[in-house]
Amino acid sequence: MISHTYETAHNPYPGSQKGVVLGEYTFENAKSLTVILDYQTDDYGDYFYIYDSSTATSGINNNKKYIGGRTKEIVTINSNYIKIKFTSNGVNNNYYGLKAIVIPNY
Repeated sequence: MISHTYETAHNPYPGSQKGVVLGEYTFENAKSLTVILDYQTDDYGDYFYIYDSSTATSGINNNKKYIGGRTKEIVTINSNYIKIKFTSNGVNNNYYGLKAIVIPNY
């Protein structure tokens, strides 16, 4: 089992990040993916997308995640493909960022 870790810049304050693709990968022969998320954003201008297909036009996580505090969650993707895209408007100093550990399930 080979996992992948995708991560944005963290404090000190990284400034604006617009539509940064953190990672895109296909895990050959995987039946699903477990994604361990650790993120914090500062306002409604910060969000991320998780895609389960290279042709998907909207994310599986309702397109947007924003919250005032640090959040950890686990998401299961019923696919062997993942793409993670992150956007931050960089307006407040409490910006944390996003870390995703992707574990394939065979």
